[in-house]
Amino acid sequence: MKLYRLLVLITLFPVCVFAQPGLLQEQISLRLENKTLVQALEKLDLQTQYSFSYNASQLPRHKLTFDFENVSLELVLDKLVVKAGLKYEVRKKSIVIFSPLRAKKPFFTINGYVEEQESGERLVGASVYDARSGRGTITNAHGYFSLKLLADSVKLIVSSVGYALQGELMLLRQDRRRIIQLKPNLELATVEINENEEAADLDDMSGVSVVRLPVSEVNRLPALMGEPDIINILGMMPGVQSASDNQGGLYVRG
Repeated sequence: MKLYRLLVLITLFPVCVFAQPGLLQEQISLRLENKTLVQALEKLDLQTQYSFSYNASQLPRHKLTFDFENVSLELVLDKLVVKAGLKYEVRKKSIVIFSPLRAKKPFFTINGYVEEQESGERLVGASVYDARSGRGTITNAHGYFSLKLLADSVKLIVSSVGYALQGELMLLRQDRRRIIQLKPNLELATVEINENEEAADLDDMSGVSVVRLPVSEVNRLPALMGEPDIINILGMMPGVQSASDNQGGLYVRG
């Protein structure tokens, strides 16, 4: 009897099962003409059961033109989001759109020597500078330098006093060793010597230090054995130094 009643109930009330669509398989129609990605996502937000979360400053601003007709939401997101270099993640009823993290660029080292082109002499204190990153260094006592830079385009500027500036462009993708040669850039002024020119008056020479010691000043100084000692007096003047006790004479600076 119980089995009969169960069969009657199944016959009278048939069981209905609705197949749920797969994730992002919702069919939509969307027409875009010269719209930005932000505007496209705003339209999708109104048409679908999902809400979209994103940072507008990270999304591209170029215009899009698409005509989607009864296609899955997954296909639309692939065309609009993935093709733009972005990623998305479904979190319940929300779709989060984000920019993938960029891999950090590795560092590489440029090292070597700076030397004079003609003689091959290593130059001390030469400046080695990357104009793109603003990083630089100077050569040590052996003319050696080492500069650590990001893997990128490098504009190396090398300079030293008395030498012509030298620049070099390179694409840094591995450690590199360089021997950089600089050309001398000294221009000496021409000096003309005329043997007929009269000797200049020493009293009128400018820039020459002259110390005068009048006799009246000498007579006022303390005297030993009745007369002033001129050598000792001169040793007390600026720029003049007496010799040692075992030697006579004076040392005059310059």
